[in-house]
Amino acid sequence: MGAFTPEEKKKFRMKKYMKEKAFEFALAFIRNIILTELVVWCVGSDKFLTGFIMALGFSVGWLICELIWYRKDRLNIDIKDEEE
Repeated sequence: MGAFTPEEKKKFRMKKYMKEKAFEFALAFIRNIILTELVVWCVGSDKFLTGFIMALGFSVGWLICELIWYRKDRLNIDIKDEEE
């Protein structure tokens, strides 16, 4: 039985990273939504649904950027260093 391939290592580490950061991602979603709703309320507007959708869009975009950054920069470098 040989060692794992670099692709298998990447998949395993990506799943591990997502499991480790799931709580942090959930807190970021909640934080962004609460802050946006607070700003909408402080301004005196009644467009809470619009604020919620905007906060949700920002949070999803932030999550996607985090995962892309991890996959491109961190994951590829770690796998390359191990192979050498």
